[in-house]
Amino acid sequence: MSGSGTTRRAGLIGRLALLGFGIASALLIGELAVRLVVPMPPAFSWLRHDGLVLHTPGMQATYFRQEFRTHVRINSLGLRGSEVPPKKAPGTLRVLVLGDSYAEGLQVAGDEVLSSRLQAAFDADEGPRVEVVNAGVSGYGTADELVLLEKLGWALEPDLVLLAFCVHNDVKDNLARPLYDFSSDPPRRAEAPPPRGLALGVLRTKELLSRRSQLYQLLRDRTDDLQPGGLAVRLGLKRQKGNVAAAADAGSRPLDHMAWFEMETPPELAKGVDYTRRLLGRMADECKERGVPMLVALIPLRDQVSDPRWEALRAKRSLAPHSRARPQETLVGMATDMGIEVVDLLPVLLRSPNRESLYFDIDGHWTAAGHQVAADALKPALDSWRGAAATRKAS
Repeated sequence: MSGSGTTRRAGLIGRLALLGFGIASALLIGELAVRLVVPMPPAFSWLRHDGLVLHTPGMQATYFRQEFRTHVRINSLGLRGSEVPPKKAPGTLRVLVLGDSYAEGLQVAGDEVLSSRLQAAFDADEGPRVEVVNAGVSGYGTADELVLLEKLGWALEPDLVLLAFCVHNDVKDNLARPLYDFSSDPPRRAEAPPPRGLALGVLRTKELLSRRSQLYQLLRDRTDDLQPGGLAVRLGLKRQKGNVAAAADAGSRPLDHMAWFEMETPPELAKGVDYTRRLLGRMADECKERGVPMLVALIPLRDQVSDPRWEALRAKRSLAPHSRARPQETLVGMATDMGIEVVDLLPVLLRSPNRESLYFDIDGHWTAAGHQVAADALKPALDSWRGAAATRKAS
């Protein structure tokens, strides 16, 4: 009996080893097939100990899509770009650029991103030394940017907060992630606690797989495409974009960004605009408390800038000709009422002689030319700020 039991155990161990070898071989073959047939770009997402979603510190990788390949460097803070000294040098001014994937700029080289273009322009001028910090993170909305400002941004001692507001999806993202509860005064962050213990270990494993395994990346993305609402998020294959959020209103419907151009404002857009106004007000109040100016740059939709795209969209949706600038009119009016300085980039981009090449055709984000035009448009307002800051320091 003892001998037969040993034999059975040995046979079971052998079958399990063979099964494990088969699974490992299948995964390896799958990984190689994905890399050869449908290569997937790496993911940079990383969850800080306090629940703030940033990039993996110290990561360097090639990010690619059909239209571009870029080398991306993440600093020790989890932000794209070079290292940021924890303390500013004497006499140095610092600009903190908040935003989503447009500010992050994974589609272009590091020295072509908006923040780098601004840095180069400052370096070429006389005046106080200015450091421009790129704190853009893909998937962020205004609420996420406010969380970043409170958990990390103020520690960087900014002298100006530049908010790159994306008309395309920021209001939609704010509705999807109600990170702030304005029913109390002062408002509070309505966050779920960051994962601990086993849950954190699982998350770190998924983050590692997202960086190293293109097969995992493919499965994560494709399962999310199967069903609206994010099947991959529910299965644990993919974390929701942006920061950890409280539960959204189950009765709300997704906001179509085309609602901006309708004659009558849909209820969901009105709700999103009102919530966004509260978020901007909170950010402006925090800046005012610290004596730090705030500047908002409105990033238009690609369809607003491209004449052929706008005409096709207008015909398809039966839009009024004058509705092209309606999102900006709403947002500029809202910010002005709150005393927030705004730079509307739509007129500037429309005046550009190469406006049809400012956005990637497929990816939809800014090209290097788009980042440059935006930086040139923002520079006068930033020069005015630097001049005023230099005057204050001198007095």
